[in-house]
Amino acid sequence: MKLALNCEDGALYEPVGIELSGLNPNEAVTIELTFRDEARIDWVSRGAFSADADGRVSTDRHPAISGDYTGVDPHGLFWSARPDGCLDLPQRILSGEDLTLMPSLQPLAAYEWQVCVRSARQKCARAQITRRRLMPNVKQSNPPAPLQGLVFEPSKPNGASVLVIGGSEGGVFPARAALLAAAGFRTFALAYFQHPGCPDVGRDLPLEYFRDALKWLKSSSDGPIGVIGVSRGSEAAQLTALQWPDLVDALVLWVPSHVVNRGLDLAGGADFRKEQTAMWSFGGQPIPGVGFRPADIAATAARDLDFPTLSGRRYADEFQRAWAEDGEAFRIKIEDYAGPILAIGGKEDALWPSALGAERIAAARSKKTGLRELETYDNAGHLIGTPNEPRPFPWLMHWSGGYMGIDNGFCAYGGTREGAALAARASWDKQCDFLRRHLT
Repeated sequence: MKLALNCEDGALYEPVGIELSGLNPNEAVTIELTFRDEARIDWVSRGAFSADADGRVSTDRHPAISGDYTGVDPHGLFWSARPDGCLDLPQRILSGEDLTLMPSLQPLAAYEWQVCVRSARQKCARAQITRRRLMPNVKQSNPPAPLQGLVFEPSKPNGASVLVIGGSEGGVFPARAALLAAAGFRTFALAYFQHPGCPDVGRDLPLEYFRDALKWLKSSSDGPIGVIGVSRGSEAAQLTALQWPDLVDALVLWVPSHVVNRGLDLAGGADFRKEQTAMWSFGGQPIPGVGFRPADIAATAARDLDFPTLSGRRYADEFQRAWAEDGEAFRIKIEDYAGPILAIGGKEDALWPSALGAERIAAARSKKTGLRELETYDNAGHLIGTPNEPRPFPWLMHWSGGYMGIDNGFCAYGGTREGAALAARASWDKQCDFLRRHLT
């Protein structure tokens, strides 16, 4: 039995084909992938295959008959990996048994996959596959103060820059930026709150800070600039593009809102449904946003009595009611921005209705320009992410100590593992194609 790989070491988005030859026709084989994370927990995925009439198996062409995924998916063994022996991990975390079991996946760490193939004749073959977000030919640096975040510069840039604005997690959002740099874009993952040198809370954050980040990118590269806004960052991206359209050549809005929403006080641990402050400001004045009414909160109070549960706390219904009742008053007039826009949403988003937000953005854009670049994905929730990464529990997230008013519980994000993986793969390609068409 011979094992061959078409890409042993490469960027996370690059296709990986695992090829087997020298088998008997219809011979059963099992392919197992394993890597060890920073907490020294082994992540494992397995797929069972049957050789074709020529004694070959290819993950590009042949379906997994059983295992952690089924069907033809060359990346199925990568996204379906889970912490070994931890299928009951959410229950164990929820019970407080061992919080150290939380998966530890650093956003810029390489995945060193060990490949082991076993055939029905007890033959065995091994290899290693390395997948990276931060490639060796990408230089990582810090921006000049007072800007905060991480800058990624490829050794062979394509001339375009991209500002990446993360969401309500705060801090730096480097995974997408580093991977885009591997694709040739100079990127800047901007931290704007909950990070050293930035405000502690999402309250009255000045749009001028985002303008300054764009000005620095422009002055240091003088090429076209795209802006990616993820979740709450989609609001900042749209508002900044409307205020300074000459600095923004294209917008990509991931799991977005089409309206301005109220502030978010992560440090205080208050339930953000009761927040009254503004998230953003301009010219020293707060930008008012949609908030939840007492009736909105009461509508889910019964469900919250059972919280924390493995289903997690959902906010999408409350957001949808608030957006329906007050959204037009706080809608971002994105049709007034003349540049190209790509909006991407998950149809099963449980945090907020991002597919609706993406559709409203695309509709407003289409009404003004006739252009409509919209991608919404079935079975995808709020955590679409980057392609081909392990996705043990993409439908929920564990928060310890106060995020969104949650105390040691789960926040529901929606979707399925397979839905998130397929959406990540498809949307990554759409995003890169969009940015290349409009920036290079």
